[in-house]
Amino acid sequence: METLDKESVERLASVAQGPCVSLYMPTNRTSPDARQGQIRMKNLARQAAQSLAEHGLAPASADELVAVLDRIILQMPFWTEAADGLAVFTRPGESFSFRLPVSFTEKVAVGDRFVLKPLLGILSGDESYLLLTLSQKGVHLFRGSRAGLSEIHVDNMPGSLDEVLNYDGFERRAQAGTLGGHGTGDERPKEDIVTYFRRIVEVLSAAVKGAREPLVLAGVEYLHPLYRSVSRYPNILPAGITGNAEKLSPEQLHAQAWPLVSPLLEKAKADGLARYLRDAGTGRTGQDPEEVYWASRSGRVETVFLAEGAAKWGKVDPLNMTIEPSEGPGPGLEDLLETIALETFLKEGRVFVVPQAEMPNGGPVAAIYRY
Repeated sequence: METLDKESVERLASVAQGPCVSLYMPTNRTSPDARQGQIRMKNLARQAAQSLAEHGLAPASADELVAVLDRIILQMPFWTEAADGLAVFTRPGESFSFRLPVSFTEKVAVGDRFVLKPLLGILSGDESYLLLTLSQKGVHLFRGSRAGLSEIHVDNMPGSLDEVLNYDGFERRAQAGTLGGHGTGDERPKEDIVTYFRRIVEVLSAAVKGAREPLVLAGVEYLHPLYRSVSRYPNILPAGITGNAEKLSPEQLHAQAWPLVSPLLEKAKADGLARYLRDAGTGRTGQDPEEVYWASRSGRVETVFLAEGAAKWGKVDPLNMTIEPSEGPGPGLEDLLETIALETFLKEGRVFVVPQAEMPNGGPVAAIYRY
């Protein structure tokens, strides 16, 4: 299972030769419903097989791609630990999968590129947040949304403080009273905790590179300032969750974190909508898909709202900067809205994928320009 970050989006976006299978579906966290997830994915895998055949892929190559999906279907431990949504991307020779706390609309698509738009609002920090539990016994990173929390597996994550600093136990405990410890016998000198957190930060900085989501810290109160003193993450919330986070389930952590982050997430969207309505007609906004497409390619789009499930297909001629509209997908065609979302995100803009009813202009796209 992959960690969703900007680098993984860039890697997926760099694929320019199909066939590429993109699969999205909601999942459940409980065992009885998990089996329903297996059945649902099996149906999507069959749809993918049919689409691959329609694209003219050789049966052996199509079977290879469907086999990747079948292997995931058979992993029952995976399904019982699943989050609220699953995204799978596969093409000949490689595959990627993400479990996320977002309940995706069921979708399977086959084309020359992967479909990434449903992921981008998450990474823009507009639909999700991060939570880090702090403890001398180890830290855990979660990604959350309105639906709940899912733990992110981080490669090479350090273990406990004792493991990292090779404590011998007796000698270090004897020093705790003179070097700033809190005297319980299980706590360590502050200098050692800071050293430990630096090791954590080194690993986490790579794992969340490019992320802009708000980060909530959860742990015993005196650990918060120690972690903040060494963290490089730009968006740690001033308020956190205090107390022994190891005793809290993901559901309990989310219940305490969501009131801290939801006002920020809702405010970002509300501010964007208000700004679009304020600036409409001034040349600082756009609603024509073709115009916004070229603006996104040049880095002009600062914020974009896209209608959930909408698509605008066309054949793009980058030399003459023209687009020939099409009624649907096909060889050599591009979903303009997908490209708008991707280009905006990769150029540090904000992407909101919202229900059609929430679009400020009633259309498929609403953009705010940088200039």
